[in-house]
Amino acid sequence: MDTFKDSVVSQTTYLNVCDTVLSSFNIQLIFFYENEAGVDHFMDSTKLEQAFYKTLVVFPSYAGVARMRSDGRLELVIDRDNLNMPVYRVSESDVPFGDLKAAKYSPKSWPPGLMTAAAIPLPDAETGVTKMLNAHVVRCKDNSGVVVYVCGHHIVADGNGMYTFVRRWADEMRALVEGTPGPDYPLNFDRSSIFGPPSAESMELSEIERKNLQSFFSTSLNEMCHKEIVDGGYDSNLYRINRADLDNLRRETLEFVSGGTRLSTNDVLTALMSKTLAWAVKDSTADEASEESAPASEVMEPPLQCVAFAYNIRPVLGESFANYIGNGLYIPSFTHPFDGSASAVTAQSLAEMALKVRNSVDAVKKHHVQQFFASIEGDPEKVASTLAHDSPFKHTAILTNHFKLRVYEINFGFGVATFVAPRPYLARVCVRILPVSPPSNDIYVFINDTPAVLDSVRKNKFWNSLAELVY
Repeated sequence: MDTFKDSVVSQTTYLNVCDTVLSSFNIQLIFFYENEAGVDHFMDSTKLEQAFYKTLVVFPSYAGVARMRSDGRLELVIDRDNLNMPVYRVSESDVPFGDLKAAKYSPKSWPPGLMTAAAIPLPDAETGVTKMLNAHVVRCKDNSGVVVYVCGHHIVADGNGMYTFVRRWADEMRALVEGTPGPDYPLNFDRSSIFGPPSAESMELSEIERKNLQSFFSTSLNEMCHKEIVDGGYDSNLYRINRADLDNLRRETLEFVSGGTRLSTNDVLTALMSKTLAWAVKDSTADEASEESAPASEVMEPPLQCVAFAYNIRPVLGESFANYIGNGLYIPSFTHPFDGSASAVTAQSLAEMALKVRNSVDAVKKHHVQQFFASIEGDPEKVASTLAHDSPFKHTAILTNHFKLRVYEINFGFGVATFVAPRPYLARVCVRILPVSPPSNDIYVFINDTPAVLDSVRKNKFWNSLAELVY
């Protein structure tokens, strides 16, 4: 820890509008490592902690404090003499790793107290300051394995940045275990390298713009969101999809698109998930709709489903941005008639929606992304007004895909994880797609939603012909 503290240089980082909007979110990841060979010093706790603080040397932002300036803009202050130190804990559990495997890593089997941070960023109970980073290493009974929980504030970095932190931690640990030099690859924390330095003109906000922007960075807002998640009874299910079956579905779907049109497996999966969720929403609210149907005169237009997905802009911007640590996210979206989305899945109906996914992805170009972020920086009202109002859509499907984030390359010196999961119940409604551990090339789909919607998903015959319920 002292090595890290001695390395810190006091600094202030300007946080952009995108960072501010995401200040109500945490990114939480759980990694499960089995001591299959029965190694005595498996993922040694002392070395893990040393490696953690070595990693912080190149990630000092996780010891900063987010502060709102008088002009409504947000900044991250790293004060060498008053660091907001991450929470790092190590604990022993009576749960054998074998029990976790037998339960297929269901959250109900996880060691009690594993997740040491709330789903939403909230002030630390001891310091009253919201932590940028929490880590909890849980050692399973009889040295049978280790579970690593990491929670990073979204204001510092997106999922790509969070995985980069854990990967660097693993690389530092592996170097200690093997007695080799530590990693030395460069990281880029400079927001202006992607979005350009904010101009004096763009920094000037009206009173309304300033208040709207400040409303996103609010402890009371976060507390309200957290209460809604807890009180809402949101739950999670995990499904596993055989890659060969999904590839077959893609081939069937391609028969209904014009020659030469490209559809990726992810396009088809995104379309399938969107249709499945729309069907489940319709099924789970059928009784309510019949009892509370609005008069025909009040129906202004056919209800729509909005499909939105997180898009990592680093590859679009170029190879030099691969190690950018910040929020490098763009959210393409499109709408589709809700009744069409909720209709039975056929190769033809899937093709119609998958083409919209593909067109949304293909529309993401470097100049388009840069123009978008420049525009919201100068006019944050565009974002604030949209998010401040109730959604006009019958249903919104929000999906994130972690497939390209190399989650099963994170090796602390004793092999890769047997299972990696996002935090369950992290958000009210979302879908997260991750790979299954190698050598399998199957796909995991984590669904967060209401119990009623999850129950309807489990009743969807087409979905269940393709996806196996894990928990």
